[in-house]
Amino acid sequence: MISADGSTTVYNLSQPAPNSQSLLVSLNGVVQHPSSDGVTRSYELITGSNTIEFSAAPASGVEIQIRHLGFAGANSGD
Repeated sequence: MISADGSTTVYNLSQPAPNSQSLLVSLNGVVQHPSSDGVTRSYELITGSNTIEFSAAPASGVEIQIRHLGFAGANSGD
């Protein structure tokens, strides 16, 4: 969890995300939607990097949570 400073729009992720659907981003607990198909929303994943960019800087003191959503694939082992 990070607290926003009111001016920063780009944040680094701990590991790369394959796409914006594999992230859960919230500001003060409110889930944010990524930009897609030419529609600007709250944030976008910068392709080829491990950063996201908010369309507007979150207000100072806002708690930012960015979570990678894991996927547990099928297991055919014993």
